[in-house]
Formats: sequence, structure tokens, C-alpha cells
Amino acid sequence: VYFFKKYINIKDKKNINKYLRSMWISFWYYYKKGNKEEAIKIIKKNRNVPYVSYKIAYDYWYERLYKKRFEVVYSYPFTYYYTNIVDKNDIRNSKTHFEFVKLLNHDLSKDFYELDNLIFSLVKKNYVKYAINLIREVIKKSNFSNVEINMLKIIQSILYYKNNDHYRSYVFFIRHFKNYYKFRLPKVLSDIYVPLYYKDIVFKYSRQYGIDPYLVFSIIKQESSFIPDAVSPSKAYGLMQLLLPTARAVAYTEGIKVFRKDLFKPDLNIKLGVKYLKYLFNKLKDIHHVLAAYNAGDGRVMKWKKKKEDMEKDEFIDSIPFTQTRNYVKKILRNYYYYKLYYEN
Repeated sequence: VYFFKKYINIKDKKNINKYLRSMWISFWYYYKKGNKEEAIKIIKKNRNVPYVSYKIAYDYWYERLYKKRFEVVYSYPFTYYYTNIVDKNDIRNSKTHFEFVKLLNHDLSKDFYELDNLIFSLVKKNYVKYAINLIREVIKKSNFSNVEINMLKIIQSILYYKNNDHYRSYVFFIRHFKNYYKFRLPKVLSDIYVPLYYKDIVFKYSRQYGIDPYLVFSIIKQESSFIPDAVSPSKAYGLMQLLLPTARAVAYTEGIKVFRKDLFKPDLNIKLGVKYLKYLFNKLKDIHHVLAAYNAGDGRVMKWKKKKEDMEKDEFIDSIPFTQTRNYVKKILRNYYYYKLYYEN
């Protein structure tokens, strides 16, 4: 209790992350104790923080505790909280297109069409990198309208995607459009959010081990952005970011010897990653427990489950004590929703 209360009135902006984390922990301390009054005080104090991930979380729990209709959360379609409450057939789903369309639905100038023709001619000749660099320079220096600049930003993301670079395609999109969490992109642009790289491999091993392929895509997107030689600070390797001891334990059951360099091979990495997911599902059953274990280890999650047996899914996720794991689970569930929305059936 001392730790929770110690930071509750911190105002120092230099320690904003510590402040936000401690306030979130404090909220959950009071929530689990059944002290709704104190929990609500913390929510009201922090609903307007300039950090979207916390702001949306507080909005969600404010509306949940007051049993409201989640009207605020409906404004943030590209978030875990939205996907947690919305039905895929809900008519309000379609309205989220308009936030995006508003940015582009205006007349374009003759100069813009000339530039577009130049960009397209470079792409047709396989000079995609030159086209991307041209767009970057034009965005910096041109007198184009905001609508035209937005259109160029979209074209830039598409070209990164065409160049098999999902990381830049996605990162440049969300960097350019700061309110990206308010968009549900039309399906024609869905690859910016949720691409299907390594489709044949993912579907092959998903069928073999009985795992939803769209969950596998969701994990790869979050773990490595589809970069096959990705290496994390914790020494996780490849598309599904496998630790070498974990990969070797899974490979042993297949009679395979694995060395670090082998984990950069997409086929083997995905095979071992999907089989490891199968192991976690057999052990933990529920998807949110499996995802937490994929990030933080199944031993920790087993302990959390014992302490939180009576918690609902959303309560368990938001009370995960590790910020990284908590956000990881939310992002993958968001990705998973959109993969299924865009591609299932």
C-alpha cells in the first residue's frame, strides 16, 4: 500500500512514465479491493492525460464501471478496447471509415497529378526506393494542400509495403497520422495495418498444429514486423522472436537440432513458434493467458492465474503487472480482430 500511495500525487513531468504506471497500479489496487469510489477518483484524475494508451484505458474502465454504452471507446476503432466491445456486424463499425476518408476526399491539383504520374513511372521501372525518397522530399518542401500531403503519405506507406517492408509501411503511417487509432482503414489499404507476408508457411503450420493462422500473423506483426532476421534486446530471434532455449525445447520434440542462425529461417521459425503456441494453448487454454505467457513466460502466468481466478478477461489483461506484457496482449488482440475482420471467409 505504501508503494501505491507513494506516487499518487506526483506532478513532475520528468517522471511522467513513473507517474502513469503508479496511478494505473493504484487504480487496480482500489479496484480489486472493491473500493469503487477511490478507483473512480483516479480515473477522473487521469482521463485527459496526453498519452493515448492510458487515456483510452481510463475511458474504457470509466464507462465499464458506470455501465455506460462505451460511446467514448467507439471513437477509437484501432485499439484493443474497441475490439473488445464491438460486434463485427455492428453498423457503427462502418462509420469509422469516414474519419479516414475525410482526410482524402477532396479535389486534387494538376500539379499533384503530374507528381503522381512521375512517382508511378518510377515504380513501374522498379525504382521504388527513388519514388519513396521523392515523396519524402516533396512532403518536406512542397506547397501542396493538406489533403494532397495526406495522399502522398498513404502512397508512401503503400510503396513500403510493395517493397516488403511492413515495419516502415506501418510506422510511417502511424507517425504521419497521429490520430491513426481513430481510423478503420478501408479493406483496399488493410495491408498497412495487417499484411499477410509468409502466407503459405503460416497456413501450412497453422493447419498442422491446429492454431488460427490469423493469430499467428498477429503475433509475427507485433514481434518482428515480419523482419526474418530480427533480434530483440532479450536475445529472441526471427519472425516469431523465439528464445534459443525455448526453440531448442520445442525442436527436441521434433528431433531437430537448432542453432541461433537457424531461427532466421522463416519456415523453421514459424514451425517452432506455432508448435510452441499449441503447447501454451494445451496448458493455459484461454487466448489472453497464452499471449501473456508467450511474452512473459508460462510460469509467471500460472501464478497470475491462481491469484486472479475470479477475474474476467478484461480485468486480467489490464491488471497484468508488467507494462510491456499488458500492452503486448492488447496489441495482439487488436491485430487479431482486424486480421479476422479483413480476411476471414
